[in-house]
Amino acid sequence: MLVAFSDVHLTSRFDQRKFNYLFNLIKGSDRVVIVGDWWDGHRCSFGQFIRSPWRALFPLLKSRDTIYIHGNHDLEEWCDERVNLFSNHQAGEIDLQVGSFNLHFEHGQKIAPDPITKNPGILRIPFIGWADYLFLEVFLTSLFGDRWINYRGRTCAELLKARAAESAKNGQWLVCGHSHIAEIDPTIKYVNCGFIGLGRAQYLRVDRYSINVVRSHY
Repeated sequence: MLVAFSDVHLTSRFDQRKFNYLFNLIKGSDRVVIVGDWWDGHRCSFGQFIRSPWRALFPLLKSRDTIYIHGNHDLEEWCDERVNLFSNHQAGEIDLQVGSFNLHFEHGQKIAPDPITKNPGILRIPFIGWADYLFLEVFLTSLFGDRWINYRGRTCAELLKARAAESAKNGQWLVCGHSHIAEIDPTIKYVNCGFIGLGRAQYLRVDRYSINVVRSHY
């Protein structure tokens, strides 16, 4: 069974409950695809992430022949050769055949660029990454829950679905993250892995016969 997840947004700060959830999720898989935003370069450096307690997950990921796809929060240019500590293959996007499913994996920022992707100079503002996280993620999600998550990611999801409808004509599924909205639409061969954070967890399970989005809490 292949497991794909995205938008975990790990930093140097550690969360034991989140660690336990990720450990069990990875352990229960045969292969893993990280569909971008594994760590968060808006809130820490790659070195800080690599040295953090999250590194205890790295050997397990390596044992699952993990594919790592870069997202908009973990750009390739922010990483170095230490990506090999937690992944066996790295790419901006990749095609995989799983059973009868022809899957195209990419994070989604090229299809639906966010304001910081469009204007990277914004990151020069001190603490902007943490401000974005604490207000737009933690505070508003705590206040409005899934209604805020769905509202914030709606435009992004619409652009991703439009691209999926195009590629579906060739029989290919688009598998991405970025919107933080976990969903599957077989009519246009679209799957979004959702996100793992703030006590919420969504991910994708694929075997030879089925594709499923799993939603849970930790």
